[in-house]
This record gives sequence, structure tokens and C-alpha cells, in this order.
Amino acid sequence: PGERYIIRGILKEDFVFWLLASVGLAAMPVLHVAGMGLLLLSFWAIYELGYVDNDRVAARYESDPKLSAAYHLAPVATPRVRPWIWALVSATLAIILLRWPAPPSAWDLVIWTALLVALQLWFRFYNRLDKQTRIWPFAGLQLARAASFAVLVPISPIGAMALGAHVLARWTPYLVYRISGRDWPETRFHLVRLMFFAILSGLLALAVGVAPLLDWTAAALLGWNVLRARKELLSVTMAARRIDRAPA
Repeated sequence: PGERYIIRGILKEDFVFWLLASVGLAAMPVLHVAGMGLLLLSFWAIYELGYVDNDRVAARYESDPKLSAAYHLAPVATPRVRPWIWALVSATLAIILLRWPAPPSAWDLVIWTALLVALQLWFRFYNRLDKQTRIWPFAGLQLARAASFAVLVPISPIGAMALGAHVLARWTPYLVYRISGRDWPETRFHLVRLMFFAILSGLLALAVGVAPLLDWTAAALLGWNVLRARKELLSVTMAARRIDRAPA
């Protein structure tokens, strides 16, 4: 509560990477952006069900559940069927826009629905594991958040590297959190993601040449990563000291 998560955690993070990884290959960018927005709504209608299940399982089975005060003080409706109606209707509209002017394919909706079903099953599996084992399937949830749209929309090679960096940067603090058993660590998320992006982009260049790094998509992804990491970059730079030049 109060964290503005939809703007900060979904639109400025996941959705921007969805767009930057794919819009360069879109024939009609405006319709592509609108379609991706509807696809994001479809995805989160079901992903949020996983959070609901997570809270309920924690309250019922965990000895020390991590639940906010709002969970107990401000109950909200959590219907089971209505989210699926939202998900399927918004996905249908998304597919129409993403495929325009070609006719939409029912197979696209089948693929997307299968992905959403698999996502809900994976979340339910994750929620019922002990906390140490959750480390590993958590990566699958982050992969779904970062790249589920790619079952319907092509992505560029450099876009794939950016999405991979996004997944790794999200998984790393969770790994530290579960292993340490303490509070969520301060891992400089945006700087870590920028570092992973640089590493994966370098490996891509070694594998296929520098061409994928020389278009506007690569520039946009690099620019957005740097922009989001600017404060962390400045903080690290200002705090850096050379030990060989320290006063005696």
C-alpha cells in the first residue's frame, strides 16, 4: 500500500521493456503499443491471482507470514472467474490490434490462454513450496513477467538480452533475501540490471557480431537502463576510492 506499484513496478519496468524489445519490429507502432497495453492487462489479471493465492497460503500455513496490515484491515474482493473474463477479452482485443491489418488468429488466443493457465499453475506450485526451495521457481515467475508477450510478438536479439538482464536483476536480490533469511537486501537493482545488460550484449556481439548493437533499439534500451540507474551510478562513483592512493 502506498508504493504506487502499478506505475513504478509494472509500467516503468516490465512494460517499458516489453515495448523497447519489440516495437522496432512492429509494422504499425501505434497499434502495437495499444495492443501491448491490452496484453499487459490480460497478463496481470491472472498474475495478480497468484499474489492472492500467495497471501492466502501464507496466512494459512506459514508460521511467520509476510502480510501487510492492509491484508487484515482492508479486505477486498478477489473473485476467481472475473479476472479470467478480463484476461480473455483484453487478450482478444490485443491480438486484433497486434495482427492488424491481417485477420486475428484463434490459435494466438489459444497459445496465450495456455500460457496464462501455465502461469497460474506455476504460481500455485511456487506458493506451496518451502521458502528455500522457492528460490528456483521464482526465476520462472520473473521470466513470465519479463517475456511472456514473446509467445505472440517477435523480439529483437538485443531485446532478448535486455529481458534476460531484467530477469536476472529481479532474481538476484530474491536469492540473497532467501539465503540470508533477513530483510529484502539493497542490491542497487537498476545498476545490477545495467551490468547484466552490458555483459549479455557483449556476449551477443561475440556470438553474432556487433550489428545487433548498432540500431536504435539497442540505443533505446541502453539509454533507458542508464536513465533508471543514474542515481545508483552516481552514488557508486562518488563512493569509489582507490586504496593505492589513500593517505598513509
